[in-house]
Amino acid sequence: MQEDDDDIDGLSKAIFNCTSMQEIFEILKLVKNHQYDELVQRHLKTIQNLFFSLSFGILPICQPQREKITDKQRDLVERIQSLSPNRAKGLLKEYRNEITNLFTIIEDSLKLARNSYNKYGLDRDGI
Repeated sequence: MQEDDDDIDGLSKAIFNCTSMQEIFEILKLVKNHQYDELVQRHLKTIQNLFFSLSFGILPICQPQREKITDKQRDLVERIQSLSPNRAKGLLKEYRNEITNLFTIIEDSLKLARNSYNKYGLDRDGI
């Protein structure tokens, strides 16, 4: 039962810890430029939350995107959750291609959510 509670606590933290689009774009830029020192120093907790959200399907990813996440990437997501900054940085560097692919999925998911919101979001009266 304790293990389930730990997942719920982590899941709650991931859900209720909002990440600004600005921070996500900053992270994407750092990942694309392989700037892992700065990435871990400034955004490790956010990365852990994004990956955790991705692995639990909280981010709005569709089935084809979910199927593109490899077992290796799922393992990486689980491992990074509990690492110290130095070990996380090493893992990010070692698996930079996997990290880049995961962030491509995250970026595509955010585009999907934005497009859906623009299509079905609030009307002009705010209703």
